Amino acid sequence: MVKLPRRLYYAYPLGKKISFRIVAEQYINILAKKYKVYRVAEETFRRWRPIKTFPVVIHPMIYLCINNKSTLDYLRLNQDFIIGFEVADTDHISELGVDIVNYADLLIVPSNFCRESYLNSGCKIPVEVVPHILDRVFYRKDIKPKHPFFIRLKEAKRKRNFVLMLFFLWHSGFRKGADLLREVYRELKKTHKNLYLVVKISNIEDPYLRGLLKEGCLVIRGWLKQEDIVALYDVCDIYPLFSRGGGFELNGLEALSRGEIVIAADKGSWIDYLPREFLVPTRGKVKIFRDNLPSVIHDGYGYEIDVDKAVDKIHNILNDLSEWKAKARYYAKIVRERFSEKRVGERLINLFEKYIE
Repeated sequence: MVKLPRRLYYAYPLGKKISFRIVAEQYINILAKKYKVYRVAEETFRRWRPIKTFPVVIHPMIYLCINNKSTLDYLRLNQDFIIGFEVADTDHISELGVDIVNYADLLIVPSNFCRESYLNSGCKIPVEVVPHILDRVFYRKDIKPKHPFFIRLKEAKRKRNFVLMLFFLWHSGFRKGADLLREVYRELKKTHKNLYLVVKISNIEDPYLRGLLKEGCLVIRGWLKQEDIVALYDVCDIYPLFSRGGGFELNGLEALSRGEIVIAADKGSWIDYLPREFLVPTRGKVKIFRDNLPSVIHDGYGYEIDVDKAVDKIHNILNDLSEWKAKARYYAKIVRERFSEKRVGERLINLFEKYIE
């Protein structure tokens, strides 16, 4: 008799172009090698009452359940095992958020920073870490820019010896530290006249962009193909990861994987993948969200990079750029191995086997 694979329900925001969907589908592709995975769209989950008793995955758990207590109660009474995926943007999670994740039997988060946030906030269930996956496109040896802007930028850099800092400002300018970057960039330009800032934004313009524009920067708007994003990382030299909070900050990992020098605070989720010599001391903790929707769940603090020390660090890097670029290329090989689909997939499968089989 042929043994049938185990079954799973996997609920996630199937119809939305958001990061949770991208990560969920990466994990589903891995789990599908061992399990029969039944996808449950967010709209279906709102009124979902499954008849079969299979393990249920909810990704992200708080987002899908915060206004859907009836489904959560039903699942807890009728399903044997619930796995929640979540993030922590701050060092503390509200009582409401912890109450929701405690309905699960296991919580999976992308970094040790997230794990500590949930456990320190009163989470009573096991919390395990499975990092985000580095997309396969970041493993290609050389991606020549095809976007006309990047072609011109690469040529101008070669002819005029530009040094480029890259910053992604998709949203949440304060949390991403756009104001901190403005301070650092303003100081560095006084000494390094060939230093330029490149800012990638989405179709939504963050109010903190205005401050960066006042200091002078190149802005790239709109949607880019993955190959173009990799080419953008490749043409730039330094990535200032000045976020005050965040559960993983994938842009930092992506930048490092392409040999870009990533500078960040020495506390936060990114210390899981950044080498110690790329980290800068903090100058304290700050409240990240105030009186807005994320503050209902992520009600704690984040770490703020010390601006003066960041200026000194990058100043030293710019004075010996070739050596620091060599260091970044060395660390790139390490993170491409650690955060590959194969390595992360093994971690994910092992956890599922440990807890539900």
